[in-house]
Order: sequence, then C-alpha cells, then structure tokens
Amino acid sequence: MVNEKNLRDVGEAGILARIFERLGTARPGVLVGPGDDAAVLAGTGDAVVFASDAMVENVHFDLAFMTPADLGWRLTCANLSDLAAMGAEPWAAVVSVAAPGATPASWLERFYDGAAELAGREGLALVGGDVVGSPTGLFFAMAVLGRIPAGAALTRRGASPGDILFLSGELALAQAGLHVLSGEGECAATAAATATARYRRPVPRVALGRALRERGLATAAIDTSDSLTESLAHLARASGVGVTVTAASLPVAEAARDVASSRGEDAVSYALAAGEDFELLFACPAARVEVASQAAAELGVVINRIGAVTEPERGIALAADGEERPLTPTGFAHF
Repeated sequence: MVNEKNLRDVGEAGILARIFERLGTARPGVLVGPGDDAAVLAGTGDAVVFASDAMVENVHFDLAFMTPADLGWRLTCANLSDLAAMGAEPWAAVVSVAAPGATPASWLERFYDGAAELAGREGLALVGGDVVGSPTGLFFAMAVLGRIPAGAALTRRGASPGDILFLSGELALAQAGLHVLSGEGECAATAAATATARYRRPVPRVALGRALRERGLATAAIDTSDSLTESLAHLARASGVGVTVTAASLPVAEAARDVASSRGEDAVSYALAAGEDFELLFACPAARVEVASQAAAELGVVINRIGAVTEPERGIALAADGEERPLTPTGFAHF
C-alpha cells in the first residue's frame, strides 16, 4: 500500500494548487479569482449581502458520521442558507481551513469537492481563502457574498399581526439523522436513510428565498439552522410582534417522530428544538397566501402553514389541544 501524502508533505503551495483545481472557472463578476492576495469582484448597482459561518470539529461535526465532501457541502449550505433568508442571489465566497499537518492531502481535496459541488449548483463562486495549521483539530469557515437590489432585502423585522407563518420542508429531519448515526435514536430503515442523507447534505432554500423577495410574498424571513423555536423568537423580537404556532400543523418528519418515540420524547417538543434543518420560516401577508403556495410549488418546494403573527403582548405561543401555552426557545447553544 502506497503511503498517502499528508498536508505537511505537500506543503502550502501544493495544498493551494490542489484546492484551486477544485474551485471551478471564474463566474461573471469575478475579475480576479483564487491565487492572488484577494479576490476582485465587479461593482454593480445592487446591494451586497455579506455573511459568514464556521464549523469546529467535535462541536459542529463528528468525523465518524460524514465524509470530507459532506463537510464541504454542509459548510456551503450553512452560508447559502443565510443568503436565502435575505432573498439574495449567491455571488462569491472564500473558505478558510485550519487542519493538523498529518491530515491526508486527499481529505482536504474531497472537502473542497463537496463545497464546490453545492456552490456550483447554486451559482456561488468560490474565489479563494486560506489554509493554516492546527494543533488540535479541524476548523472551517466561509465568508459569503450575495447580491440584491438596494432596499429589497428580506429581514426579520417586517412581520405584522395578521401575517401567516409558513415553514418550508420538514421539521427535525436532520436531527433525526444525527441521532440515528450516533446510535441515540431508531427508526425504520427507509426513514433512517432519508434522515441521514439530509443531515449530511442539507438543502439551502436559495430559490425560494429569491422568489419570496421578488414577488413580495414575505414580510419577514429567517432560516431555521438553530431551531424553530429560536427562529420564532428572533423573528418576533426583531419585528416587535407575537407569534403562535399550531402543534397539529407542524410538518414533523416521519423519521423524527419515530426517533423521538425511541428516545421516549414527545415528537412535537423534539421537533421544535431541533436544529440544522436550514429551512425558511417566513411571515406572509394573508392576502398573498395562495400566491406564496403557488410560487413554492413551481419550485418543487413544500411549504406548510404553521401559525400566525399576533400582537406583541401574546408573546411566543404553541396552540395545542384547544389551549395556548408559552413557548420557550430551545435549541443548540454554543455558550
């Protein structure tokens, strides 16, 4: 068996050369791509949307549960999901990596393969970044740029009482996948395969976010990477409103219901606290509900009506069994 070269063997220049091969050709608006001191992007009349996200080994991921390409995909998805929540068009991104010198060079190549695969699908140009040594583990960060007409960005601040709350996709599918992979939950084989695939390769709702913005279908929007309850709290706080969600309307994934049951947990509580779904939660004017549903259907995205925006004094509430009760934000917290 031939010994594979690691990052220390290849050296910084060799590592960068291997990475550049995976970032693809320059896209329109990219004047200078990877390989210089910085990327150069053509100016436009649009506003620029700027976001970043990071992943730390044993905090955001366990190497036992996914491939290097999965990690590259997930980091790209996390950043694209932020653009989606703003209704922005993806533009360009840089990636920074910290890795131990003993990391196989092919491992890093596969990481960039995964990042480039999703970036290419969503029209995002990977234009550079940095690779440095790490004494303790892997760290990845991406800074991403998007474009949007000036003054048109979706934010968390525009919801009003009477607006209808929608959520794309299913709840807790990714968390169910993680619990299956870690042996902390069980479900049927078919559902488990769906859940683990979604955990490893989540889907950013970029096209949906753009449609909501372009067609005036959302007054406020946020992604659900932390959890649905956290996202509801952020949206309510920013808009100065209350929100009520209906338990029976929540699109809890089949796998999540089974995993919750295997853990002895209530399925709704399990789903409300689940993170890393990267779905969009948005408030829609009541008069635009049918148009929003049609727009989502045209994109092949399922959206579910889960509740309504209310007066601020009603706070964040869950309606179940004919009663409303306060809903405490729960989800992953770093600190």
